[in-house]
Amino acid sequence: MQVTLRADWREVWRHDRCLTISAMSIFILRTIFIWRMGLMPQDAYYYFYTEHPAISYFDHPPAIAWVLKAFTAVLGKEVWVIKLADTLVTLGTLLVFRQLALFFLPRRRAMQGLLLLGSTLMVTILSLVSTPDVPLLLCWALALLCLCKVLFLGRRWYWLLAGGMMGLAFDSKYTAVFLPLGTALFLLGSARSRRVLLTIWPWAGLACMVLAALPVVVWNVQHDFASFRFQSAARVSGVALRLTDALGVLGHQAALLGPVLLVMLFRAIWKYVGKYRGRLWLADERTWFLLSFFLPVFCVFLAMSPFYWVKLNWMMPAYITGVIWVMRYFPRKWRAWQQGIAMVIHAAMTIELIWYPVPVKSDDVWVGWGDGARSA
Repeated sequence: MQVTLRADWREVWRHDRCLTISAMSIFILRTIFIWRMGLMPQDAYYYFYTEHPAISYFDHPPAIAWVLKAFTAVLGKEVWVIKLADTLVTLGTLLVFRQLALFFLPRRRAMQGLLLLGSTLMVTILSLVSTPDVPLLLCWALALLCLCKVLFLGRRWYWLLAGGMMGLAFDSKYTAVFLPLGTALFLLGSARSRRVLLTIWPWAGLACMVLAALPVVVWNVQHDFASFRFQSAARVSGVALRLTDALGVLGHQAALLGPVLLVMLFRAIWKYVGKYRGRLWLADERTWFLLSFFLPVFCVFLAMSPFYWVKLNWMMPAYITGVIWVMRYFPRKWRAWQQGIAMVIHAAMTIELIWYPVPVKSDDVWVGWGDGARSA
């Protein structure tokens, strides 16, 4: 893998140096921020989980606590250790993304997809702010990689690993329910793969998922399903029609992913809906696989947005396969625009993080922790 990664890097360097240089620049900035950036409230909140070990928690499952505990137990209870944990786990997600992309794209295009995704504000947030999405996206990508080895290479034992990864994704965040749903959607829509439902393997994988997710299930049984109820019925108790919220969601997704990449995704959806008249399962099997794990997450939360405020990170898992899908149709000139905007966003972010010229009128801020600790 190391040899092919280096060879692919050289290939992209020869054909797209601007993309390579900008992606490396953004990576270097993130590395600097590990030591330069202060705690975010989310960092402190999930670190607090590690100080109170439990098999799960009311707000979220425990995987982010496992990640932070593993790093702070070895390297110490420092801010940079928390940031390093997020950065390394997210780097793992990107490496798995590349391996996954190779099932669907030529090697150079897969590397370009890695650099484009790796340059997004989404990856920067995942790398520098502790949230349940950090382990979720790694386990999500690993689950999809295992499924590809099953479905496209015929390695049946990977059903068990895929199920285990889905369970660990559920131990990260409840959004992971879209993984078994996407698997079922793909199998039911694929004429070639549908018959695998008559074998024991997918059901054994489902059993592995349940076993891996037992900490969360047991905690909820012990606490009258408090977390499940909070993340489902309680979330929709204040539903009301607010079209401005839908515009706000589109705005923060454009910032998160990049406006060019987001527009390209909408364009690709429009094109495919028109081509197959809504029957997207008639697309080739590998396209249908990508859509099965992109469209449900993306469309469900997009449909919710006029009625409920969809948070910045809820759609993140959809972009693992969504970016691979859209890379098939991403012209070079639009990749240049996407990367240029990413550079501008990160330049502005660098100025804000270091010099803080625009005060944030919120408690969701990375400054003031030292003063607060001294005055406490």
